[in-house]
Amino acid sequence: MAGVPLLTSLVLMIPAVQTGVVRIVTNRLSADINAEISIDRVSITPFGSIRLNQFLVRDQQKDTLFYAENVRAGIDRFSMRHKHLYLGKVRFNQPMVNMYQSGQHMNFAFILDSLGKNRPDTVEWAYSMRGMAIQDGRVQLKHPILDNPGILTDQLLFTGLNLSIDRTSKVNEPLVFEVSEFSVQEASGLRIEGFKSMGYLEDDKIVIDNLSFRTARSLFDFEAIELPIGVPDETSGYDMPFTGRINRLIIAPEDIRYYYDRFPALESPITLSGLIYGSLDNMKGREISASFGNNTHFRSSFDISGMSNFNETFLYMDIDALETTIPDLELLIAGDNPVIPESFNELETIRYKGNITGFINSLVAYGSFTSNLGNISTDIGIKIDDDKKFMFGGLLNTTDFNLGRLINAERSMGKVSLDMEISGSRSSHTDYFIILDGNVESMEFNQYVYSNISIQGLLTHQKFDGSVRLNDPNGALDFIGKVDMSGTVPHFDFMAAISNAQLDRLNLLPNLEEGILSVLLETNFEGDNLDDLVGEIILKEGLLYTPSASIDFDSITVRAVREGDLKRLSLHSAFADGEVTGKYLFRHFRRTFLGFMEHYLPSYVAEDAPTLTTTSNDFQFNLQLKKVQQLAAVFVPNLDIADEGHIRGHFRSEPPELSLDVSLDHFNLNNLHTEELELNATTNNGTGLKMVTRAGKIQFGKFVDLLNFSIHQTAANDTLTTNLFWNNWDLITNSGALYSTTEFSRDEDDNRHTKIDLLPSKVIVSDTTWQINQSQLNLHAQGMSVQNFRIEHDGQFIMLNGFLHRKNEDGLKLVFNRMNINQFLSGNDLANVSFGGTINGELALSNYYREPLLTSNVQIEQFMFNQVPYGTFSVNSNWDRELDALVVNTNLKDASHEPLQGSGLFHPKTQNVDFQFEVDSLDVAFLNPMIQKVLQDLTGTASGRMFLKGPITQPYLTGRVKLNDGRFDVGLLNSTYQLTDSVIFYPNEMRFRDMTVTDRLNKKGQFRGSIYHNGKFKEMLFNLRLDANNMVMLDTRLQDNPLYYGTVIATGFMTVTGNTDNVNLAITGRTRPNTRFFIPIESPETALESNFIRFVNKDQGNTQLRLDNTPNPEYSIDLTGAKVDMDIEVTPDAEVQIIFDERIGDILKSTGAGNIQIRIDRQGNIRFFGDYTIQQGEYLFSLQNLINKRFDINQGGTVKWQGSPYNAEIDITAVYKLRASLSDLIDPVMGSETGSSQDLQRRVLIHTNLILGDMLQQPSIRFGLEMPTLDESREALVLDYISSEEELNRQVLSLLLLNRFYTPEHLRMSGNSNGRSENAALVTTTEMLSSQISRWFSTISNDVDVGFAYRPSDNITSEEFELALSTQVFNNRVTINGNVGYGKYQANTSKMVGDFDMDVKLNPSGTLRARAYTRSNEDLIYETSPTTQASASPSKKNSTTSANSSKNTGTPSPANGRMSKYNVIKQSGFTKKNLSFIKKKHSLIPQ
Repeated sequence: MAGVPLLTSLVLMIPAVQTGVVRIVTNRLSADINAEISIDRVSITPFGSIRLNQFLVRDQQKDTLFYAENVRAGIDRFSMRHKHLYLGKVRFNQPMVNMYQSGQHMNFAFILDSLGKNRPDTVEWAYSMRGMAIQDGRVQLKHPILDNPGILTDQLLFTGLNLSIDRTSKVNEPLVFEVSEFSVQEASGLRIEGFKSMGYLEDDKIVIDNLSFRTARSLFDFEAIELPIGVPDETSGYDMPFTGRINRLIIAPEDIRYYYDRFPALESPITLSGLIYGSLDNMKGREISASFGNNTHFRSSFDISGMSNFNETFLYMDIDALETTIPDLELLIAGDNPVIPESFNELETIRYKGNITGFINSLVAYGSFTSNLGNISTDIGIKIDDDKKFMFGGLLNTTDFNLGRLINAERSMGKVSLDMEISGSRSSHTDYFIILDGNVESMEFNQYVYSNISIQGLLTHQKFDGSVRLNDPNGALDFIGKVDMSGTVPHFDFMAAISNAQLDRLNLLPNLEEGILSVLLETNFEGDNLDDLVGEIILKEGLLYTPSASIDFDSITVRAVREGDLKRLSLHSAFADGEVTGKYLFRHFRRTFLGFMEHYLPSYVAEDAPTLTTTSNDFQFNLQLKKVQQLAAVFVPNLDIADEGHIRGHFRSEPPELSLDVSLDHFNLNNLHTEELELNATTNNGTGLKMVTRAGKIQFGKFVDLLNFSIHQTAANDTLTTNLFWNNWDLITNSGALYSTTEFSRDEDDNRHTKIDLLPSKVIVSDTTWQINQSQLNLHAQGMSVQNFRIEHDGQFIMLNGFLHRKNEDGLKLVFNRMNINQFLSGNDLANVSFGGTINGELALSNYYREPLLTSNVQIEQFMFNQVPYGTFSVNSNWDRELDALVVNTNLKDASHEPLQGSGLFHPKTQNVDFQFEVDSLDVAFLNPMIQKVLQDLTGTASGRMFLKGPITQPYLTGRVKLNDGRFDVGLLNSTYQLTDSVIFYPNEMRFRDMTVTDRLNKKGQFRGSIYHNGKFKEMLFNLRLDANNMVMLDTRLQDNPLYYGTVIATGFMTVTGNTDNVNLAITGRTRPNTRFFIPIESPETALESNFIRFVNKDQGNTQLRLDNTPNPEYSIDLTGAKVDMDIEVTPDAEVQIIFDERIGDILKSTGAGNIQIRIDRQGNIRFFGDYTIQQGEYLFSLQNLINKRFDINQGGTVKWQGSPYNAEIDITAVYKLRASLSDLIDPVMGSETGSSQDLQRRVLIHTNLILGDMLQQPSIRFGLEMPTLDESREALVLDYISSEEELNRQVLSLLLLNRFYTPEHLRMSGNSNGRSENAALVTTTEMLSSQISRWFSTISNDVDVGFAYRPSDNITSEEFELALSTQVFNNRVTINGNVGYGKYQANTSKMVGDFDMDVKLNPSGTLRARAYTRSNEDLIYETSPTTQASASPSKKNSTTSANSSKNTGTPSPANGRMSKYNVIKQSGFTKKNLSFIKKKHSLIPQ
């Protein structure tokens, strides 16, 4: 048996046998792979191998698929019994592979299909291989995808293919293989190497595991690739299923550009991982992750179907996360220069999450972008039609997206939030349209956030046609029309209505505080500037409002027309009318003007200046001013310009010609004030320019006031001649004549040199002549120089000499000699600072352009600061080289006293100062102008130490000083306070810490707070508080404040807040004893007619009464910008007087309780609010000098203010008590039935009630009668005689006028009328005299009220005297009232009678009281006792008092049910101040 293999080998070497073997092998391979295979010859070597020559495999199209010149394989063994040939590794040397797509399949696909087919084995011999190897192979690949125009080649040609595949499974097991070597190089230069893989064959698929290979720059790593086998023939290539699990692909952009050179030049490779499966016609991707650049990352899943027809391909992509940046996106854009604006980098990291759905040419993107600038949400459909037109439509939403930063317009544009529906198409950057319809919820523009904007319109390239509506809280806009910027000349045709636009809040005109604009704008014009304007602009129905001024205009029209080369621009409005006619080019007018001036002052204009000499400017102009001040009041509040005036003339640029005529009645700006201003300018045939400016008066603040002022100037040949003249033409002369010439030239470096020669001149100030010497001033690029400048008069002079240079050592010296600075600074308004004195010394300045150094040795004798004299002020400075600083010493000396000493350093390099001041009893009155808005007339001295440090431009003051015997006034209150304590200075603050304050009554309080400032004691902010304890809080008189005045003693606090322009003064307090508050109702003119009466002590106690016409000291306080809030709790300790007519004593006096608020706004309007309840008081009622009766006011009356001080609501009941006989009223017959006739003749107590209601200034008046001492039956009898309204009114007036009842007609006796008339006159006279005497007595002391009354006798009663006294003692705890009278009719023999009562507060609040009294009896029945006595037990205030008294109590209880009859007068115009008659028609109502 051992010889069988040898025998077999020998047999196989026989040629005929080899031919048979070739036939067997060929047939078997052809059957296995279903392909035509041919082998030219087979060579078998003994015990070794088999060789196939010219091995050829054809595809099913009969084209060569695979060809190898020779194939070698080792024979491991063969089995005759099993008819199986076991081959070793089959090696192909330099094979050629030709692959291409045939139909829908690749030409080698049938081989893969055959691997999975189950076919009957009809061939006797089987074979198997241990592996396969290819050396130096060549592969050619063609595919339709390579036919894309963007691909650089239509086929791929691989050479140098080296492949090694080894079978790792047994022969009888499923095929498992390993690729140990694979390398190849494509013709473009791409080389693949490092190939590794494993795989296996299953029944229906081939699986390749752990496939990896690399190029020089890229890496491909697959977890597994699955390809089907045994697919039916009818299956197309697009339906061929596959699965690919990608671990990681790192693809270098350079490798892609081998075949697609348009691929972006990314700086880093692209990475990809995930799962892709399905087929080309229905591909799916899951967990796809990709990245490129430095910051771009992508996670997604997708489904793609219908790829066999690209136009019908449907895509669904779910983008879980996409992050990128602008630099990465720029890498995707072809070209060397980025096309994305630099500002887009503000987006920083861009994140997107959403999905993309639709056919490949009609996609919908739904998702949201987030970035550093905000969020964008989209639901937009995208479609590309057959003409490659890009169409879109859908929704776009942004939330706080910072559009301004994105488009680099952050100064004007900010964040935008919108919800917009958009649709349109785009073919190119100029061929597009967008339809907009939606809302802009908010848009930040010019640092203001607009809201509620709706937009509807069509936007095309440089065109918009539609509407924009804005409904913002600070303004509304309604725009409709179109704007076309696409042509060579822009066209505007729109209408815009602006309503209530608050221009300052919208930041359109931020300096126009509280400005509101409403206007209708109509436009129809062409042109992008004023020069090219053709058409008109109309502003209608306009109103521009500010709190200080407003402009109401019906029509402003700007119209421009063109007639050939000539243009006409006209303005028509209520403020000015004007017209410009000719050739004008305003946008280059500055350049044109420089070119015009170059004709006369060529050296003034630099050679490189943008001059323009053109004939484009040749026009006439005429502007007639009409109401310009209305415009100025709104836009330039500090400008005061005449309403009427004109500006007219003619201008031509080449050849130069100018005629100018300006006339204004006045022109005032800041500190410049002019009157009768005229300006005329003309050219003299192009050789000279002349200009004359005249003003009837010109004033620079309060420093310079020149009359008949004129400036005459001529410019020609680089020389400007200027002459100034003024003269007041008055007895005291103030005049001047200044002559100068100015020459301009240029040096070799084109730097301008200016030489000003001031010729001998003189100035007369108040008849004092000051000579100005000839001098010269030179200005050049390296510095300046002054030669011999000197102003002198009678030994006084100012002299300036020297030069300053940028490079050389220099020096400029200013010398003062006996100069009285009062002559120059007196009255000058320098921000509330004024100076005075005589100055001697010198100032020296050097190194101005390098390190400025100022040295001084100056003394100011009789130095005054803010009108306060301080003595001699000295300043000395010297340079210290070691300290590299200027040493400055200051001193203020008044006789032997030095209130101020200071020293310190100034460092020029750092421009810092460091000074220290010792203050010793320095007068602080100089602070008054700085704090006069809050505190006035500050006096006292200060001692302490102060420091001034910091930059020279804004040093700060710190330290602590003690205020000695300080006093200040609060002008609004007209009260003075004393202050003694320390004030602390911080860099931006003056702080007052719990300083003790004393008023004029020596009552003390606490003062604290701060005054803040900007470091320069300007722009002050106040935060001050005064806590008062029983202190004077108001101390004004009638001439101080005609609306209210008086002395208010209160406990509370006062605060001062705000700034110097808007001071807020708030007072909260509770009145204390000795408070007297007056509210005059009469007009100030009426009050000034009165003579004031005073008690004066003359000749050591010889008291006399005289009229005083001496005016009171002037009271003046500036309340401009001040706001005052007073909240006063009025207690019964305070007396309130409402003065109707002080001349006749028509005054309502009361004490009571309530809360009164007084409000004064910044415009000076005063308002009163609050309620006041009267406890007790009196009122003198007057009626046309016929009736002057003093009424006692009942407790419980009220005064209520709700705004106007005069229109308070009042409800006051006052009673006038008198005694009158009933005999004038009651029939003696009726009287005899109730008592003796003698009883009717006696005088009884009558209460005449006066009830005031409605408004304080014009109250309604009601009358009533009461007889409190009569019993019910007697009172009813009396009231029965008053049976009508007319009768009640007649009786009340009779009682007030005659002190007696009016006798009815049927009871009158003849001859009695004369006596009544005489009695009426006598009663009126005596009562007026009694009232005036009472007033005089009461002025003797504020602690005791004195009243006097006298009644003459008549035919029934005797004359009567009565004296009343009232006072409060023991800190107002005990009130004593008493009166004594003579002549009252009584049954006893004595005519001296009187009343007395005492009220004692048992606790401080007065809620517990004790009372005792004795009163005269006047009842007609009870005559047993002439008086009634009573004592009240302690009880709470306002409770019913229990009294132990005799039966003859004189005050019946209201429970008796008696009724009084009142007459209500409702006559229009029937007021307290003007009562001329009473109508007969009245109404009688019970009370």
